[in-house]
This record gives sequence, C-alpha cells and structure tokens, in this order.
Amino acid sequence: MDANLVVLTGTLSAPPEHRSFPTGARLVRLLLTVRLVEPRPQIDVVPVTWWEPPENLDFAVGDRLWVAARLRRRFYTPAEGTKTSRLEVVAGRIGRCSEEADPGVAEVAEALDQPPGQPLEAPRPAAPGRRPRGGRAAAR
Repeated sequence: MDANLVVLTGTLSAPPEHRSFPTGARLVRLLLTVRLVEPRPQIDVVPVTWWEPPENLDFAVGDRLWVAARLRRRFYTPAEGTKTSRLEVVAGRIGRCSEEADPGVAEVAEALDQPPGQPLEAPRPAAPGRRPRGGRAAAR
C-alpha cells in the first residue's frame, strides 16, 4: 500500500492568508515554523495550503499547531514560459497543540479518525502510565 502523509508541529509565523476564487472554492495559506534539534539544530519555515478551511478559523501568529497533510507536486508555467514544478504541503487537518505536550505521529493519526467537519481539537496526551499507540514509543 502506498502512503503520502506529512505530519508537522510548529509555530504559526505569519497571519493566515485567505483566498476565495470565482468558483466559490476557498483556501488559506499558513507559514509554519518548525524547529528541529536532531541530528543538528535547524529551523524550517514551511508553507502549508489548506483547501476549504472551517469558516471560523481563528489561528493567530504564535499559535502552536499540528498539521496532518500530504505532499503534492504541482506543475505550472510562469510568465517567462518555462514549465516548472513545485512541491506543496496540502493540509487535510490542522489543530492547536495542547499546552501539556505536542502531539506525536500516533496522536495526529488518532485525530484524523474524527469525522470531517467536526471541530478540531488537539490530540490529548496518553493517560499517565499508558504508552501511546504507534510512533517512536511503540517502536522501542
């Protein structure tokens, strides 16, 4: 079975950019700052596109977010006429990280089981003494 799953957690680094199209389609573009410590310190600012976001989207700069997405390659021809492509992170679900702990892969996967259209909530950490399903903890 093939898979195309991107999971990010990070900080919203710019106000969400909302766009509407004549067809009625809507999208929001977010810039998510992702700080890594291993194997070496690194900061990436990742653009995320979210088609048909909830109407009441209220994310603000500085919010800690998790993103469950897919990677998409888009082809286009810019004004100079040379066909080119770019990779895009296209979100399926986005939510706020809880203050207690950032969600891991297993928690985000669990959140994806929520029915579409339901309010997004940050996945809750596992109960004390209970290991989360999947992710690094299960691989040990």
